[in-house]
Amino acid sequence: MLSLRLIVLVTLAGSALTDNSPRLPLKLAIGSHGTMTCSGSAVSDNTILSSGYCVMGRGNVEVLVRPEGITLNDSGNIYFANRIVFTPNEDPTTMSNDYVLLTVDRDLYGGEGFKAPDLADDDMTVASGDICTTARRSASYSAYYYWPEFEYYNVKIIDDAQCEELFMEQYTDDFICVGAIDPTAQFPDNQCQTETGAPLVCADKLFAIATCELSCSGSVCAYRRISSLRDLIGQ
Repeated sequence: MLSLRLIVLVTLAGSALTDNSPRLPLKLAIGSHGTMTCSGSAVSDNTILSSGYCVMGRGNVEVLVRPEGITLNDSGNIYFANRIVFTPNEDPTTMSNDYVLLTVDRDLYGGEGFKAPDLADDDMTVASGDICTTARRSASYSAYYYWPEFEYYNVKIIDDAQCEELFMEQYTDDFICVGAIDPTAQFPDNQCQTETGAPLVCADKLFAIATCELSCSGSVCAYRRISSLRDLIGQ
């Protein structure tokens, strides 16, 4: 199997936070040969949850950490993945729709005072209309360097019935759907733009990640609840 060098970028939110500051997610991008393929969600100080297809057949996974304020020509600190764990699956034809846990060689450093969100408890709930935060690729970033720029993006929770109508039999209680706060706004805010594996933070908790199974349907995107991936995260 061909082994390709894989680059994982971590752009971190900025300045020192107080105890009352919102807990924002790390901005993660996974790419290869200067091309971003998907995103990821940090679930501990040194582990990242993402989609299986992002790392299938690839080795030498690198993690770049770029705290707020670093110049664009600077890659930031480089970490290395020393363990990759897939969701147990004996069917190789569906592994790309599974999830993967990456462990890097040391704790990710987000800058002085940075505080990432804790994982949501299994019994945490959100209601239709609640506002949560995710991260997306910025439309204004420079493509001159291989690490893209990210921005935070607020979305609202969509009613389960609408989500089930869009994704039909594929939809289960493991998923949650989000959409643009104002679907009538001009592009890009009239679409739910996301990257596979991107984090969804609600009430200062990492609640879900952008799913690799259902993706988006028009202005609505599906996320997989963290609670449904607890077994993988615990490995």
